[in-house]
Amino acid sequence: MYDRQEIDGFSLTRPQVVRVARGRDGAFARVELAEEASRRLAETRAFIETNWLGESGGGRPIYGFNTGVGVLKDRQVPNARLEEFQRLYIRSHCVGVGEPFDVETVRAAILTRANSLASGYSGVRVALVEALLELLNRGLHPAVPEIGSLGASGDLAPLAHIGAVLTGEPSARVYWRGRPTRLEDVPEEVRPPAIVLAPKEAMALTNGTSFMLAVLTLAVEDGVRLVELADAISALSLEAMMGERDAFDARLQVVRGHPGQEGCARRLRALLDLGEETGEELRRAYLERKIELEIARQADRARDAELDPVRLGRYRLALEHTPRVQDAYSLRCVPQVHGASADAIAHVAAVIDRELNAVTDNPLIFPDGDGYRALSGGNFHGQPLALGADYACLALAELGSISERRLYRLLNSDLSYGLPPNLTGGEPGTNTGLMITQYTAAALVSESKTLCHPAAADSIPSSGDQEDHVSMGLWGCRKARRVLENTRHVLALELLAAAQGLDLQERILGRTRRIGRGTRRIHDAVRAAGIDTLNEDRYLEDDIQKARRLVTEPGFLDLVREACGAAGA
Repeated sequence: MYDRQEIDGFSLTRPQVVRVARGRDGAFARVELAEEASRRLAETRAFIETNWLGESGGGRPIYGFNTGVGVLKDRQVPNARLEEFQRLYIRSHCVGVGEPFDVETVRAAILTRANSLASGYSGVRVALVEALLELLNRGLHPAVPEIGSLGASGDLAPLAHIGAVLTGEPSARVYWRGRPTRLEDVPEEVRPPAIVLAPKEAMALTNGTSFMLAVLTLAVEDGVRLVELADAISALSLEAMMGERDAFDARLQVVRGHPGQEGCARRLRALLDLGEETGEELRRAYLERKIELEIARQADRARDAELDPVRLGRYRLALEHTPRVQDAYSLRCVPQVHGASADAIAHVAAVIDRELNAVTDNPLIFPDGDGYRALSGGNFHGQPLALGADYACLALAELGSISERRLYRLLNSDLSYGLPPNLTGGEPGTNTGLMITQYTAAALVSESKTLCHPAAADSIPSSGDQEDHVSMGLWGCRKARRVLENTRHVLALELLAAAQGLDLQERILGRTRRIGRGTRRIHDAVRAAGIDTLNEDRYLEDDIQKARRLVTEPGFLDLVREACGAAGA
């Protein structure tokens, strides 16, 4: 264990969730229940068992404690079968299908469920919360199928699969030696001690938004980082195409007033800081040199046609040089597009921050006079997260969409301001260069567009129409995660092309350019990662995987942030 994390139901943060979910260097933080939370849980439960479930309770029906659920809410469960009902409830709800969630998502879901229960408003025992934390601290992770939640009444099916592990269900699956394994096939000394759930605990365990919250928390945490990386990669593309920097002037951003736009432009200015001007003088020098090299390669043909190379060069320069007034939107509007995504993701992050310490269960138990009162409501409904997930999908997809357009421009000689077609480093025709990377990016962007169809706009009633409007929030969160992965790949492809474009530009200029301090470090990091300049065509899968690791692992973003910090951004 490298750290200790305490939960109390009211102060959990996104960085803490990430730390517990992902660990560091193969180690995970140990999670413990705060003493005050333990006392609060014990007091509430003692009252419930004495006054509601004991003889003094009079056997009156209290939803969730001694009744059925959903459409069976009016059916009272006999006192003698209340413990058995908890076990049967968990079994009946373990109906998830599909591939299992990854371990980090399961850890985040367990943590957020335990934190919600630790508030004391669900009326569960200390033992249940500690049993959840024991799974985290033992590193024994339930294998939970991804599909089965409607995002209302909580993530019932996914959370039930965690409950099945807690209660020692032999067929429940856990990750053991890297693969999902039935609990009965795991050595007995490794299994957690089975817990016997008390009345209401089965429902409290499953009646929450914990898997929606886990998936979206991790996706948004990565999305915040991805926005910064998209800024950095777009800056390298700008260098490769000798784009204008005026579009990032602070004055332009201030008069519109969106914080994401201002932050993006500030990062771009920092990344491009100390670079030489990319104005008309440089672009004309580049074009002159490009024409000179092309005429030299065709010297024999020009001589046969009795063409003077000097006059031909002047003619071509006059014909081909057109002053650039302003860049295309995919370069000029980076602050507006990336910034809007940043603001959208910040909004979703604020929703998550509230939900991390929300009580998502039903009924909830509140102090009332000298005792407590159970109030039935709908805090388990995932609509806030569902809408946030759909918004995050759009924000992340747009980062990929504009990145694909920059990639396309880099590969198109007519749009890249004269870079070799397809960024081919070897003999054109014989070599295809990076042409097909744009096909892959287009496929990813198209898939993301389809995934942007809002999940929250759908609802299929369930449970005899008792649960007649559902959020479909978990599907929305899973879509957001998928779009995040797609956009990572698109940005990795743009990064490959931008680095290649800069190398070819410098090859034509016949010198190393003085580009921004940040963009130079980004370019050098690509080459240090073992991705060489593409000359003759080679097998590109390895290059793509290396670029994908760069845009995923923390070190590359740390480098970008350090470069921005050095420029005072």
